[in-house]
Amino acid sequence: MINKGDEESSWAGSWRLRENVNSLDSDVTSGPEDGTTQDRKGYNEPGREPRSGQGRRKSSTHRRRKPGRERGPRSNGPYPFLTELKVYLKDVEHAHAESTLTDMARKLRHIHDVLKELKSKGLVQTTSPRKMGEQEIFAFVAWMNAKDGLRSRPLGEATQKKTLHQLKSFLAHLDNGVIDRMLKKKQLRMPRERNVPRESFEADELAQIMTSLKEAAAKGSMNAFGVFGHALFCGYAGTRLKEVRLAQRGDYLAKFYELTVLHPKGEKSWGDPRIAQICPPGRPFADDFMAMRDRELRKSDILDSKAIPLVPRVIGGRVERWPDSVLHNVKCEVERDRMLQFDFRKLRRTYGQNALDAGTPMDFVSGALGHAHVATTQRSYVRLKSSRVFAEIDRAYANASVNSIPVDCDKARCSK
Repeated sequence: MINKGDEESSWAGSWRLRENVNSLDSDVTSGPEDGTTQDRKGYNEPGREPRSGQGRRKSSTHRRRKPGRERGPRSNGPYPFLTELKVYLKDVEHAHAESTLTDMARKLRHIHDVLKELKSKGLVQTTSPRKMGEQEIFAFVAWMNAKDGLRSRPLGEATQKKTLHQLKSFLAHLDNGVIDRMLKKKQLRMPRERNVPRESFEADELAQIMTSLKEAAAKGSMNAFGVFGHALFCGYAGTRLKEVRLAQRGDYLAKFYELTVLHPKGEKSWGDPRIAQICPPGRPFADDFMAMRDRELRKSDILDSKAIPLVPRVIGGRVERWPDSVLHNVKCEVERDRMLQFDFRKLRRTYGQNALDAGTPMDFVSGALGHAHVATTQRSYVRLKSSRVFAEIDRAYANASVNSIPVDCDKARCSK
């Protein structure tokens, strides 16, 4: 039987033991020591196993697998299409320009959204690009042709061709040649882009547009001045909008109306620098534009130099290039104010069509537009008008003479 004094001495000894364990060398706030645990009062108790969640966990890589079990491929998450797309764009970034990569990413993300919608309708089984098969391709082609009821009208054949080509290249990069196999087995047909005639302005219509833009720019409007300058070179020199935006004053020889295009479309791939010349109908507008340009620079006390943009944008006493988005917004405002409707690409096509109608050979027109192949010019820019074709045929027959054709009566199947 334990008396009261022994019980008090046992309690004091236990308290001194705890004080020795929790000395100044141990920090309670630092957590449990190795091989120890914490009781509810915060004291470290040696000699006990760590409680659940307090010990050091082993890494999942040390977990033993069952013998004979193959390790499967790592999961790409809930959106494997987008995961593979990031890797694909990273792999091909050195072969394409930045704008091309942006366009590829936009189109492929749209394809992913379409596949997600088709999967929600039960028309496809997977959206993973590595697992896509004939069922997914057939469903996607049916969606483009508005056969499944998810679209109100089918996509254009040119858009279908470009979209299917993007998907084909993406899948081929991942060693999924399902589209190639379907094309080889005649299960799928690549859409054929039709040669639809592109619209262009007549010569008098182009002159009216330029006259209206010149009048708006002459009133001191900087927005109208920027639109007038870009439209001038697109409509009368056949340049692209980007080529005019990046051009500098040193690239233009006003004496000969020549612009050296140093940043063509397809730069570092197939586009080469070239010389673009303003055709005779546009040279009076070019002289007026250069006079307005000098006026705008003098108004802001800016000294002209070769490094200043050819079509400058003067804001707060400084000069900069016209951003593409700003230029298109400004064009819409000028169109509303002047009751006009035009497009910079249509102006470029107008230059080629008017040059062809004036009697310029097709290969010369293609070279002036900066095309690597004449087929590009014939397909998307200019057309031989039927009136000119029939006029040439009539002229050829009119110049031909029956007496100029020798007839060998001995060999002819007729009686002498």
